[in-house]
Amino acid sequence: MKRFFYVFFTACILAVSLSSFADESKAGWLQAAHTTIKSIRADLANADEKYGELADKLAASNELLADISNRAQQCIQESSDTLKTLQANLETMGTTGKSSDSSVSKAQQNLNESIDEASAQLASCQALLLETTTLSQKIKELKAEQLRNYLFGRSQPVWTAVDHLLMNPLSMNEKTAEYIEARIHLHKLSFSAWAVIFAATALGWLLGIPAERLFQRLAQSVQGKETTYRFYQSLCACLAKRVKPLLTLLAAGIASWFATETQPEAIPLFVVLIISLVMYQIASMLTRTLLDPCPPAHYFLKLDQKFAVKLNRRLRTLWLLSFLVIFLFASGLHGAIEGDQWTMIRAALVTVLVLNLVWLGLFMTKVPGLRIKGTIRAVTVLILLVALMAELLGYTNFSFYLLKALLGSVVLAIALWLGSVFIDEFFDGMDEGQRSWQKRLRVALGLKANERIPGLIWLRILSILSLWFFFGVGLMEFWGYSDTTWIWVKDILNNGFEIGAIRIVPLQVAIGLAVFGLFLTGMRWINTEVIPNWVKQTRLDHGGQDAVVTLTGYIGVMVAALIGISMAGFNLQNLAIVAGALSVGIGFGLQNIVNNFVSGIILLFERPIRTGDWIVAGDVQGFVRRISIRATLIETFDRADVIVPNSELISNTVTNWMLRDPWGRVHVPVGVAYGSDVDKVTEVLLEAGREHPLVMTDGKDVNPPVVLFMGFGDSSLNFELRCFIRQVDQRLTTLSDLNYAIEKKFREAGIEIPFPQRDIHVRSVSPGTVLRPDEPRSSDEPDIENR
Repeated sequence: MKRFFYVFFTACILAVSLSSFADESKAGWLQAAHTTIKSIRADLANADEKYGELADKLAASNELLADISNRAQQCIQESSDTLKTLQANLETMGTTGKSSDSSVSKAQQNLNESIDEASAQLASCQALLLETTTLSQKIKELKAEQLRNYLFGRSQPVWTAVDHLLMNPLSMNEKTAEYIEARIHLHKLSFSAWAVIFAATALGWLLGIPAERLFQRLAQSVQGKETTYRFYQSLCACLAKRVKPLLTLLAAGIASWFATETQPEAIPLFVVLIISLVMYQIASMLTRTLLDPCPPAHYFLKLDQKFAVKLNRRLRTLWLLSFLVIFLFASGLHGAIEGDQWTMIRAALVTVLVLNLVWLGLFMTKVPGLRIKGTIRAVTVLILLVALMAELLGYTNFSFYLLKALLGSVVLAIALWLGSVFIDEFFDGMDEGQRSWQKRLRVALGLKANERIPGLIWLRILSILSLWFFFGVGLMEFWGYSDTTWIWVKDILNNGFEIGAIRIVPLQVAIGLAVFGLFLTGMRWINTEVIPNWVKQTRLDHGGQDAVVTLTGYIGVMVAALIGISMAGFNLQNLAIVAGALSVGIGFGLQNIVNNFVSGIILLFERPIRTGDWIVAGDVQGFVRRISIRATLIETFDRADVIVPNSELISNTVTNWMLRDPWGRVHVPVGVAYGSDVDKVTEVLLEAGREHPLVMTDGKDVNPPVVLFMGFGDSSLNFELRCFIRQVDQRLTTLSDLNYAIEKKFREAGIEIPFPQRDIHVRSVSPGTVLRPDEPRSSDEPDIENR
């Protein structure tokens, strides 16, 4: 026992020493964290930058504080666990000083020192967490204050600028003129520079000629009627009309930029103008692609075409205004123009923009088939009017914020709609095989007509969820969000959230869904192309091959599910909990499902019935078409599909006509008239049986055809031809062929097949009835005896 305690105490000392090395690294991290926090506190004390610069700095500080906070929480948890472990070990050893063993006393002393260190580290981590929380709150308050000052900072209202301009009409600030002269650069160009610009412009035009022909050929080659292909055709057709001016402008802009020999931060006004024109051309081209397709493309949206053409014209005006604003800001003219003039120019642009957007919102309500709720329309118009009023009152930043957020939301909504249409058509095309490459893919996967690609539904769900996620992130970007919110979103995506004892990580779940869908599709290809070719080379019969393919398919689904669950971040050990819950469910109401499941496995392994067998199960008779885990599909002779639970096939009597071999016996009963030559009858029946191609006559594996004299009937001698045929599933057809042959040979041999003779005894005859027994009777009239 003493040796045991010595080993135990030595192990405790070793654990404490190892933890001390870890504590050294933690101590270094704590020191670095305190240094970082001191630097952040100093930056906050001197926060006098502009809003944009300050926002970037505060965002970076929030990121650092979030990381420090997470590590501080982890440090608190680890320190608490270590402290509890050390205190438990100390309680096990007893109170210090009461042990006579020096090794025990030494271990107790080391444990006390480790407890003091762990307590100090826990206090330091707690203080660090408190400090990060305080700084995060201060940053949040500072950002809110800066945002309020930025949005609601007021410049001069429009009427003040109007008064100034009325006092000095047509006045031009010398600073504006000097700025334009300094940035125009064209008057300083040499003859060679102008030659390069003109040569580049001509080259762009020449390159546009083959590009135009290329896009025209692409537009004419598109044959699909789906929205995706019609959009592609319309895009190519509109590019064919715009590619020459676009390439010409780009070539002129690039040549002018290099010819002026300026730095990137001093882009010439001419280049900025060309870039703005190119952006306008691209935007108007995309709008026309959707709303007014260029020939030979046809209109493909569900909106009324007349309204779409009007909408296209109005949107071109909006694009022109938007890129005029981009030119003013990108060129720096907004800073060089005099304050009063810039106020008037900006107010005029915003007024025209808002009026066009209000008209557009009211116009959209008149479009047939476009459902826009009245609440959304009213809120949109209200935001536009508030933005206009804010601009006129001098709250220019707030006006710009509202317009940017609203226009960005509209663009995101259109992108969401287009993305959902493309996603639906892509996956529908994959499931239906609309295009040639999709048909080839379906053939490679061994899919039948109207059969969906396995696993594709999960990729569709993942794509839709990703599209909506990016739409939400875009809305947050346009309408603004706090750094705390973005950090929270990233933390949820990367670290997940807990539901009970289960932690769900969205990114891992998305990866798991993608992996599961891809694995399921790949397993389908393996199960339809690889495994069947492999089992054909074995000695298994057809039923055994089907059983191997079926089991491989189910195993593949299980493997794909396990891999997907593992990639999604779920611990496979938690499946024991699910199994326990399933056992309870089985005990209450899933007995039949489990019974059918186990019966299906027995059918696949034991193979009392196989795919293609002709079986009789109760009142159901037909061919086995598919054996699955839960039920078996039987196709009757009327081509009706009957789904029979596997448990019935295992527990009840089942007749399998084709279990060991495809042979079967046919019984052909026939009667001949009394007085017929029985030997001749036997010979004719055997001859009819031997002449049929499906009848087995060699007697090697089964008995040859045989004729049995079954007995004496009321009006016939009863015989029966019994013969084995090679394909029992052709039993009815063979029976019909034999009946035709027997009837023909009986007529040729003069053998009569009798019909029943009946005597009718008439007890009384009504007066006036004349009986003429001497008249000939037809063959179907019975004999009448008058009594």
